[in-house]
Amino acid sequence: MNQQQNKVLKVVLVGDGGVGKTSYIKRYITGHFETKHIATVGIESNPITLHTNKGIFRLNVWDCAGMEVFGGMRTEYYHCADAAIIMFSSDNKTSLESVGHWYQSLRTVCPAIPIILVCNKTDLPKNERKITSMEIIRATDIFGTTSYPISVKVNGNLQLPFLQCIRSHMNDSSIQLIESPPISVPSIDINKKSVIDLPRVRVHIEEKEDMKSIRRKELYKQLTSILDELEQLE
Repeated sequence: MNQQQNKVLKVVLVGDGGVGKTSYIKRYITGHFETKHIATVGIESNPITLHTNKGIFRLNVWDCAGMEVFGGMRTEYYHCADAAIIMFSSDNKTSLESVGHWYQSLRTVCPAIPIILVCNKTDLPKNERKITSMEIIRATDIFGTTSYPISVKVNGNLQLPFLQCIRSHMNDSSIQLIESPPISVPSIDINKKSVIDLPRVRVHIEEKEDMKSIRRKELYKQLTSILDELEQLE
């Protein structure tokens, strides 16, 4: 695959409710950390782009509700998946115990796809964790897969599970992430003023009528990152 080709993969993200699946996706895409848990209703699909030494990969990540009431609908969206991520949380031992349920649910529909285990909230102090490293290693061995510790809150290791999905699907461990190309900044005319209101920040941006939405998202990501740093300093 040359550097200009795009490869599209479908990745299914499952796990018990409240382990941080939706926060993971939002943090990765926008840079914003959601402090309040809002349960996913049904299924949400989110595009994620990764630039690698083997080309550009677009991952359509299907965020599946953790609540059992959506079980029947959820498995319908497993079809044609190229890889899957099962997430559990370091402060919720039940979520690790449920990995077997999620694994079997995926294997029933997708018997051969790579499945990655992800432990969220690894930033928590040791006395707040309910899962030991040995228990995670044991689960990884039982299901014959790979596991990654991440922290959505502190933005730690978020790219690694997605990279492993690509490597496993392509059967190529040499695939590495590279820096994405810079976003092209459109020319700006002083003919329109829009206002973005954020807590304690009011930013006036003069932009053209047709300014690309991707640029606005990039600015929002930068601003929210600054706010996160300010809050940590208080």
